[in-house]
Amino acid sequence: MCINQSNAFHELHFLFETSML
Repeated sequence: MCINQSNAFHELHFLFETSML
């Protein structure tokens, strides 16, 4: 579960960066 949460967080951060760019 912890790994899944980390993966979701990483994906969210990536999406945020893409949106900002």
